[in-house]
Amino acid sequence: MRFFQSATKAPSTDEVTVAFRVEDMTCGHCEATIRKALGEALPDRPVTVDRSAKTVTIQAEETAAKPAETAIREAGYTPERLGVHPA
Repeated sequence: MRFFQSATKAPSTDEVTVAFRVEDMTCGHCEATIRKALGEALPDRPVTVDRSAKTVTIQAEETAAKPAETAIREAGYTPERLGVHPA
């Protein structure tokens, strides 16, 4: 029986880094909107946003790539998947 468990999810051996270019992400509001959408679609997953490079990366299982892309698109942006790489 475990009495103490970490509040954050332990990294899975199946985790990858999923990267997207989001050309229409132009300001802090855009970044916040995308972060919120991804936080709702993929809770507890690390998201990195580089507004100057117009990229968004997520650490998750490879199967999360499509839901992440959908969340960005439904938030009103146009994601282009750059690739999936080992975490």
